[in-house]
Amino acid sequence: MTDIEVGSLQCPRLLMGKFIDHLQKSLLGNEGAGRSTPFTYKALDGYHTRIISILPSSADQPLEILLQHVPLADPGIYIALSYCWRNGTFESPVNVGGCLMKVTPTIHAALLRLRSTVRCVRVWIDAICINQADVEERNEQVRRM
Repeated sequence: MTDIEVGSLQCPRLLMGKFIDHLQKSLLGNEGAGRSTPFTYKALDGYHTRIISILPSSADQPLEILLQHVPLADPGIYIALSYCWRNGTFESPVNVGGCLMKVTPTIHAALLRLRSTVRCVRVWIDAICINQADVEERNEQVRRM
């Protein structure tokens, strides 16, 4: 995957449209628009997985991520975060391409810690990248890990 440089920001080519939308919303002061719409997963085909792109922003800005389908054969470079499953509550809000997803406080804290002010950071976290409500997808993705 080729990166495109925009000023000092780098984002994968496939994310450029979403990134420009994000910048426009931030510049126009509409960064909260659409956040009440719950996030819904799009189905994966057998040859893809999901990767999170944490959009760059300063610590005083809300956390915003994109969830991208990538080919298993060439997912690009990303950070894999091993998540310890416990009876965590999904209460911390994350903006996923304009929709609301609730994650555990520990995942939220990890995303904030990994966020950069100047570039997209690509991460794989099972609790987000695998649709946990879809047993068939979850089993298939776990087999591939």
